[in-house]
Amino acid sequence: MGFTDILHRHVNQLLIQLKHRGITLRHLAFGFGILVFLWTSWFAFFARRVDSLDLPRDAYLHPDADPTKEEWHNRAEQVKAAFVHTWRGYEEQAWGYDEIKPVTGVPVTNFNGWGVSIVDAMDTIFIMNLHDEFKRALSFVEKATWDVPAGYYAPFFETTIRYLGGLLSAYALSGEPILLDRADALGRLMEPAFLTPSKFPVFAAQHKGGVIATIAEMATCQMEYLYLAKATNKKEFFDIASYLANNVNKNLYNASLDQFGGMLPIRWNLNTTETADSTLSVGAMADSAHEYLLKQYLMTAKTDKKSLELYIQTTTMILTQLFYITPTRHLVYVTDTASQKFVPSHTFEHLSCFLPGLLALGVHTLPLDNLARMGIDLDELSRNYSPEAREGYAKLKHFNLKELHMWAAESLAQTCYMTYADQPSGLGPDEVVMFTSPEPTKQMMHPTRGGGEKWLDTLLKWKKSGSRGTPPGLAMGTPVIHTYQDRKNGPSQGTGLRDYTLKRTGYLLRPETLESLYLLWRITGDSRWRRYGWDIFEAIEDETKTIYGYTSLNNVQLSPASVLNQQPRLKYLYLMFAEEDIIPLDKHGSWKPKGGAVLLHSYTPNMVTLLKDGEFVGSLDCGTTWHEHDADEIQQVSEQCIAGATKDLENKGWSKESVKIIGITNQRETTVAWSRTTGRPLYKAIVWTDSRTKNHVAHFEKKLRDHGLYGQKGDAGVNKLREITGLQMSTYFSGIKLKWMIDHELAVREAHENDDLCFGTVESWLVYNLVGGVKKGLHITEVTNASRTLLLNLHTLQWDPALLDFFGIRKSVLPDIVSSSEVYGEIEVGPLKGVKIGGLIGDQQGALVGNKCLNQGEAKCTYGTGAFLLFCTGPDIVKSSHGLLGTVAYQPGPGKHPAYALEGSIAVAGSAIKWLRDSIQLIPSASAVNSLAKEVSSTGGVYFVTAFSGLLAPYWDSGAAGLLIGLSSYTTASHIARATLEAIAFQTRAIIESMELDSGVEMKHLKVDGGVTNGDVAMEILADVGGFDVIRPEMRESTALGSALLAGSAIGLFGWDITKPETLAEVNTMGSTEFHPTSDPSVSEKKWKGWQRAVERSKGWEEGVDEDEDATEPTKPEKSTSDYRIMDYNSRSPAAYGSKIFYSGSLVISLYALYRIFRT
Repeated sequence: MGFTDILHRHVNQLLIQLKHRGITLRHLAFGFGILVFLWTSWFAFFARRVDSLDLPRDAYLHPDADPTKEEWHNRAEQVKAAFVHTWRGYEEQAWGYDEIKPVTGVPVTNFNGWGVSIVDAMDTIFIMNLHDEFKRALSFVEKATWDVPAGYYAPFFETTIRYLGGLLSAYALSGEPILLDRADALGRLMEPAFLTPSKFPVFAAQHKGGVIATIAEMATCQMEYLYLAKATNKKEFFDIASYLANNVNKNLYNASLDQFGGMLPIRWNLNTTETADSTLSVGAMADSAHEYLLKQYLMTAKTDKKSLELYIQTTTMILTQLFYITPTRHLVYVTDTASQKFVPSHTFEHLSCFLPGLLALGVHTLPLDNLARMGIDLDELSRNYSPEAREGYAKLKHFNLKELHMWAAESLAQTCYMTYADQPSGLGPDEVVMFTSPEPTKQMMHPTRGGGEKWLDTLLKWKKSGSRGTPPGLAMGTPVIHTYQDRKNGPSQGTGLRDYTLKRTGYLLRPETLESLYLLWRITGDSRWRRYGWDIFEAIEDETKTIYGYTSLNNVQLSPASVLNQQPRLKYLYLMFAEEDIIPLDKHGSWKPKGGAVLLHSYTPNMVTLLKDGEFVGSLDCGTTWHEHDADEIQQVSEQCIAGATKDLENKGWSKESVKIIGITNQRETTVAWSRTTGRPLYKAIVWTDSRTKNHVAHFEKKLRDHGLYGQKGDAGVNKLREITGLQMSTYFSGIKLKWMIDHELAVREAHENDDLCFGTVESWLVYNLVGGVKKGLHITEVTNASRTLLLNLHTLQWDPALLDFFGIRKSVLPDIVSSSEVYGEIEVGPLKGVKIGGLIGDQQGALVGNKCLNQGEAKCTYGTGAFLLFCTGPDIVKSSHGLLGTVAYQPGPGKHPAYALEGSIAVAGSAIKWLRDSIQLIPSASAVNSLAKEVSSTGGVYFVTAFSGLLAPYWDSGAAGLLIGLSSYTTASHIARATLEAIAFQTRAIIESMELDSGVEMKHLKVDGGVTNGDVAMEILADVGGFDVIRPEMRESTALGSALLAGSAIGLFGWDITKPETLAEVNTMGSTEFHPTSDPSVSEKKWKGWQRAVERSKGWEEGVDEDEDATEPTKPEKSTSDYRIMDYNSRSPAAYGSKIFYSGSLVISLYALYRIFRT
């Protein structure tokens, strides 16, 4: 019997037995199906994936069948309905104002007050055939006068791209004469902006601004003025267009760009026409300038050779030096570099997503496969370039340039879209940081500085291997959506790697990605770009729609996401889905019928609005180290705050007459300059975090050593400055900011020379306005604020004449110095008219007083982004040998002896917790750090030196770097969380021990306030590590409470007397929590020694790091000579944002503090 027969017999016997038991083939088939399901589920969800370092194979996704023309038409109508929804909300709630906050419906005046939403949207309204809406908008524009009130100015860049560009775009489409007439008037208004030695336009026609400008501000106006000249046929505009062609473009072209490979860096000197930095970028402050190079060439009927060559040079540098590819998903991205060696930051901005559309338009309009036809020779262009740049140019010879540009456009657009598709909300983040090595699967994930693989190098490898398959970066990938647990713990089983982390989680409704998708669809005919656009629109509908329009989002990783308060642009979505050829592709950006040009005006907002009553209200960003505010807005918001607080009191049953006096506290170094004659600000208020003055600091440090002070030079001169002021030379202090204004701002300089200048910090500016402005002319500053100027003599409490002479500042511009507690005047406006102003104090000293640390040896620490620790030294000025600052703590009244303090700072406190939350996503919220740290009783030997921006007192090492040491295979997230809290405590102890040594006085206890103090675990750790008692009051708005106590003391309210602390004994005592040391002192000392060892290892790290590489660190603050490291130099800095709220909020809280006291 053969094997087959035996098998047949056994199968038959098995089937007979199964049949006897009632099991049929149907049951077997069902069981087999279950097995298949379990098997596939294992590989789909549970089996560990093995990541390959090879390039991926072509991925084929089965797309949905393309929608029909009718379906696309319906989609276009849905976009149109979305626009109408937005427009209706604006018309009903904010007509004539610049913008509307779509969440609250509140009108906003933030772009000259000329109704920017109307002008900016007219081309979109016309394209959508909204005839009635267009007529109403046209009627509004007809009445526009473009008036600029005295003392105000219209920013050149914003006014050009939003108003002038909007008018000309609408005119080119509609031919309505009134639009050209209003553009004519506006163009003439802006003419004076070009009256500079270089012919580069200044910040504003009515206001000269500084000598340093960004390339986007300078070179995003050529098309508007060229078209205005052609449309009006007026000589003055032809002259401007000629200036732009023969001066601006010429100066840019003739500038020394060899070191940059012919690409335009971000910052330029308006006077010398030389570059002012080495940053190369296609993102913020640079994007539109690069975009205009190609469009200017096309608009001039391809006659502007200089613009063409700059475009070729720029795109060559972008493709050879700025294009990178990620290691696992092979996402192609464009980044920025910050040195002549082109070391990348690996930050990828949403703003850069205009580039795919620009590259595709270049492919469509230029013979890139035959540069000789355009008179371009790459060898000749790169002859004098740096070796790094020439090497990149040489690599291009291996490719067809037209094909390469199209690959770049499609691969980058794919990444732009993928950053949307990867998010739970379906909307893209504002910035991401790409990983440069295979993404770790553990919790500690961060990019590698520098390094990474250039996309062009990957392409060369692909070509050498035979060019098989799709070029790297062009394969259609699949989205990788990470849950919260994935972000916290690393990708789970079955979840793909992402290759990036989010740096800015917000979605700001920017149009760049949509514009590129639209252009790629029109140029390639590939409907996937159109489908991507529809995906984004559906997400916009689902996540951002409000009753008044559509709003931006705070975090795209959430769905539903938390909202901000900004409106979208929908023009490109409509053009993408409309079947008719509304704007022929060859007219996108340039058109030459009858000598005219149509500009598809696309404004990309670079400003962010800030939270007011829970919503963002506004700030001005001039660069990573420039932080400014509108001084008028500070005053106006403060007055609104007074009104709001008064109304709140009345709602709670108190009459406004029960308010007897108010106090004001402020961030101490923010600087305001205004005219004594008009009372109007002469420049933006420069915020305390601003460090533009670093060159001034370097100059005066040299002057101090070379020429000296009071006859003392060198180190003796440095010590003399500290002896007089308690401070040392730093960007932080307001006197240096004032000197910068005088040297760089013409209006301020002229007012200084003519004795028409008033200088003050925020409390000075607010009091000046609250008591009557020019009419009263009350120009005062409080002594603790004066002590932060570098101009006050701590011993005499007067402006020091030698210091004024040293800095070149007239005494007449300075305010009179007043005490912290006296009646300065009465409010002249608003619901509290007639109420006295009686307590002024700087914020940190206010917190010292609010915590009632009025006697020698009492101290407070405010824990925010960083931490500020003040230690009262009583009536004596203590000179620190540990680099601590001496300052006035408070002056209890006119002519009374002040109390002094030592001040020390921790650069990184709450921001370390923020780093755990945002950068490595170890915790979902800041408060969660406490519960996570509580899971373990120790750090397991882990120490975290949070020297993200060097170490401050008492270590003073600007070269120190962040260090996480003592890790083992047993280390968990809980250990790292606890080590973070211990790091804050260790640095606090280090400062306190230095203060005790300097003063010879032991600290009695530490009072605490600020966000970090909300966690009990953090405070328990602080007490244990420090070995001292920690007291946390229930009401922790200590800064405002301090100003309230000083105000009340000025009139003897409730019997308060700031010189008699016992009269304040019952204030804010209910609900206080005390934390006492509980750990074994020997264990604490062992930990303390371990911390000191870790600190020593972190010191001097930057000295061994290449300077050019160091400059590219994406999140590293710029080096400065300041003792106080700026906590966050980010272009939308939380520190800068918060100060606007703080100024006005401090008034409310001061009033509320008094209200709480009234109730008690």
